[in-house]
Amino acid sequence: MDEIRRRAQSVLSVSGSAQDVKTEVLAMANTCLPLSEKYQHLEVEAILRENLEGDSPPKVKVYCH
Repeated sequence: MDEIRRRAQSVLSVSGSAQDVKTEVLAMANTCLPLSEKYQHLEVEAILRENLEGDSPPKVKVYCH
């Protein structure tokens, strides 16, 4: 996963086009990993805490670093 990510970052830094990293993005999306590892940049605890507060229906809010 890290190697694919590095390759995508390298291609993107040279071309600046998201279309040029489509293959790498699809490869990362299709990699079988535990969700906690695949989406480690998400602050799951904060999402759950916000979903449990108040009377409104649960919502998923995504926070990225």
